[in-house]
Amino acid sequence: MPIAAISAGHNSIVPGANSSYGREELVARDFVQRVGHYFRQAGWSVVDCTDNVGTTQTAVWTNCANNHLRVKSAFDATFHLNSFNGSASGTEVLYHPSYGNLAKCEQLGEVVANAFGTNWRGVKSRPDLGWLNKTKTDYYFELLFIDNESDMKKYNQNADKAARALVSTVTGVDLVPVSKYVVTGGLGVNAISEVSKYFLDHNWWAKIEFPGEGNNPFAVTGGLSEESLAKFEAWLKARGWYYEVRQ
Repeated sequence: MPIAAISAGHNSIVPGANSSYGREELVARDFVQRVGHYFRQAGWSVVDCTDNVGTTQTAVWTNCANNHLRVKSAFDATFHLNSFNGSASGTEVLYHPSYGNLAKCEQLGEVVANAFGTNWRGVKSRPDLGWLNKTKTDYYFELLFIDNESDMKKYNQNADKAARALVSTVTGVDLVPVSKYVVTGGLGVNAISEVSKYFLDHNWWAKIEFPGEGNNPFAVTGGLSEESLAKFEAWLKARGWYYEVRQ
């Protein structure tokens, strides 16, 4: 059984880029979970090489690289997000010119960018990056820009599609998408009560997230059938509530 070794950049101790639209270490871990799901669906084993204990930037990437090197993998990738000035956007893949496969980086990078609907920025030579130097392998993905509102909307809408497209290209297996689910905007006390009643009346799995730091609570459903999704969307629209459909 082939093995995929995958990792997310940074950790909660040494966070990467962040903005009002998200935190790099959290978004990258979300994507790694999605990629892992589809590799398992394709019949592969998955090893998550993400580091959660390093207390310096060097320790984080070194631990992560060492985790990759312990695995006899058929595919290695680490996933990160860019940040610049709020207007830069798009997807790119970083590689080492001495060890990397430029053509494969180009192929997989374009697949991910097309699935996200982001601008493809191309493959960038980065022989200075420690992870690439130590692992001597591909792939180092910069999925999109976490400080760009449009990019992050595309992530929230198409993350599952991008993960599925990547794994399908690597494995050659047609994969079944994860069911769609709904994330609401911020909710007040009355709205929490109202939407909770909807969930109870329909016997759904769902949760109310309380993110703290001055941010309003919001609701997250489980995977929904097309019929259930359509009815819930109509219910939300009738109340003028903001929501996003995600996969």
